[in-house]
Amino acid sequence: MPRPKKIKITIAALLVAGVAAVGYFAVSHDLIPRAIALINENTPVPLFIALMIILPIIGVPITPFLLVLGIKFGLARGILLMVLIMPVHMIISFALTRIAGDLVLGLLSRGSYTIPRVPADKQLRFSFVVAAVPLLPYAVKNFLMPLAGIPFRLYLTMNWSCQTVLALPAVVLGSSVANLNPWMFILALVGMAILYLVISWIERTYGRQMKLKDGQANNTTTI
Repeated sequence: MPRPKKIKITIAALLVAGVAAVGYFAVSHDLIPRAIALINENTPVPLFIALMIILPIIGVPITPFLLVLGIKFGLARGILLMVLIMPVHMIISFALTRIAGDLVLGLLSRGSYTIPRVPADKQLRFSFVVAAVPLLPYAVKNFLMPLAGIPFRLYLTMNWSCQTVLALPAVVLGSSVANLNPWMFILALVGMAILYLVISWIERTYGRQMKLKDGQANNTTTI
């Protein structure tokens, strides 16, 4: 087995072991019921939904919201809300790039991100790599693709589908914690490990061509 592959598998195993250890500590110290009660008491549903719609658009990480979705709403309703809210982020982000593109470009430039102009024959692969590989924050992905000239239908289809797959383990993990379901917890960990290995393969295959920082943009549109 090639050495880089062994390293990736080792990292995935350590990731699973680390999350499992945190879960065991939380269960053994009775932290989960208290955390769930705290979340439910301090996050009224309308306020939580409003915050989840607004804050990830402006750069707040989406993962905590996904965990709370699983804890507060359960697996089925949590996934449904995730699937319904994510395209709202993407549609608003796309609209903002059309209405206030210069402002969005200015904000992205503060993070030293270079915006490529992607030729039509490269748009499908570019969209897949940007959406599937977590090299960039969630909000940056949502703004970057339309700014790079990706048409709305391709942008929404590719981004929505890839981000849904990437987000699923977090919702499952939150639901497993809320229900103290060890099998669902294990499923979430296995899903995280598999996603990590798949993403590592995608990144190894295509990610080197996705340099979006200043001084590294020469190969951006060669994918």
